[in-house]
Amino acid sequence: MKTTTGYILLQTLLFAYALLALTFIFGGSVSAWLFPGAFLLAAGVTASWQRDRRVMARATALSVALTALSIWLAILLPDCSYDGNYYHQSEIIHMLDGWNPYRNTEAAGIGIWERHYAKGFEMAATTVVAMTGAIESGKAVNLLLLLATGLIVYDVTGRLLPSSHSRTRLLLTLLFTLNPIGVLQAFVYYIDFTKYYYILLTLCFTYLICSTGKRRYYWLLLGVATLAAATKFNIFFEEGVWLIGIFIWLIIKHRNREAWGIFATGAAAVIVGGLVLGYHPYITNCLIGGNPFYPLIGGTDVDIMTSNTPAEFQGRNRFSAFFISLVKLQAPSCDSRFGGFGPLMAPLLLISILLLAAEWKRVPGAIKAAAILCFASCFFFAQSWWARYISQLWLVVPLTAMTMAMIGKARFWTKTLCMLAVLDICFVGMFALVKGVCYNINRDYLLGIHRGDTVRVENVNPSIIRHYREMGTTVTELPDGSLSPDSAALFLGNANSADAGSFPMVELTPKEYETWMELPSNRFINRRGN
Repeated sequence: MKTTTGYILLQTLLFAYALLALTFIFGGSVSAWLFPGAFLLAAGVTASWQRDRRVMARATALSVALTALSIWLAILLPDCSYDGNYYHQSEIIHMLDGWNPYRNTEAAGIGIWERHYAKGFEMAATTVVAMTGAIESGKAVNLLLLLATGLIVYDVTGRLLPSSHSRTRLLLTLLFTLNPIGVLQAFVYYIDFTKYYYILLTLCFTYLICSTGKRRYYWLLLGVATLAAATKFNIFFEEGVWLIGIFIWLIIKHRNREAWGIFATGAAAVIVGGLVLGYHPYITNCLIGGNPFYPLIGGTDVDIMTSNTPAEFQGRNRFSAFFISLVKLQAPSCDSRFGGFGPLMAPLLLISILLLAAEWKRVPGAIKAAAILCFASCFFFAQSWWARYISQLWLVVPLTAMTMAMIGKARFWTKTLCMLAVLDICFVGMFALVKGVCYNINRDYLLGIHRGDTVRVENVNPSIIRHYREMGTTVTELPDGSLSPDSAALFLGNANSADAGSFPMVELTPKEYETWMELPSNRFINRRGN
């Protein structure tokens, strides 16, 4: 039942994106039936290979419950990230308001990133928001991806370790699934974490293809690769690298049938995800800017990295920057430049490398290849220091733990590795949870004091208008610099209005401002400096 539930949830994400893409292609607009329709399609496809009606019924019921829980949690913990509010939420809101990026890419009032970046995961999120009416609910797709992956990984670990205790399987599943980047981005609209889960699912379905030969796993692999193509440019590229690597590995191992089956699946994903459903952005970018990755590549390429690179990495090569980012720590966030995997990532990697090296001759070749590619792929791009761009690095840790469990060696150090990994995940998770709760208290206060009335805001953007509209509140835009720092609250949570930059600032009365400043949640946020 658990695995069947995972297949339903994963395919729901795929069909949510596909249905909206087809709707846009044929000139339609977002509607509330898309996500329920995607769920029914996913359940129907899964039922075609799950012959046990009782298992299918229970899996469907569990899928509904997990989806409802994910939506509730997504609404409960708000997205207070910059990119989440100024880019991801904005494009969702524009699509909800009638923008069709396939037919009218360069519509007035749409930002450059919204017009030209891949947005498949945001399109899936848009179908959730259209169903619920709450902009924060779209983040449920993040949780559904984590849940689907966890349920599928649990099945695969059981196949790889058939004689292991269920607690061992559960621990390994948690280590594979709770990548710190995924934990930190679960409740924001960032999408970088998805790369790790696409890669992990690609490896799972490759194993299932080779061990069972069932065609359903080619279909699921096609779905993952299509989502990867639709989510982000670099994720499309790196998913392709992993598929090519798998193809070469299988050819070397004389698994030609599986190799060419996976090659055909990857080619189909390029057609479906890059040309048909991916007509936007890949074809539209070619028509507008001359290449599918416009405006990042080409004669009009836009530099988005220089201003985002900390001084510590300026002028350094990608290898030294990588190591500095691991050992220099800061409070974890969805966009950390230092210590993005949590405070224990450096010792976790060191123990993993030493364990694999000590038992290298007994480590299965496929795991060797996967571990090497995890490290090597961190240096594909210059931003090797940015944890959210190298989320696949975490895979080395659970792969090592699983390998040691398979060969039955170095039990003390394997337990130490697992214990440190659990501590790291708990630290990152608790920090993200407390932060989310504090921002929720702050935002609820700002939304509630003007409920059904009018609020005056500086630096207005589509996200803040949508949030207040859901509360029945009208937003009046004020000129930049018109609010006093002693009477304005930063909508994203941090009371330090002097550092607001282009974030929305909400006008308060002196009494409202004093009450807001005294909230325990605000004291926590300001103590850590946002």
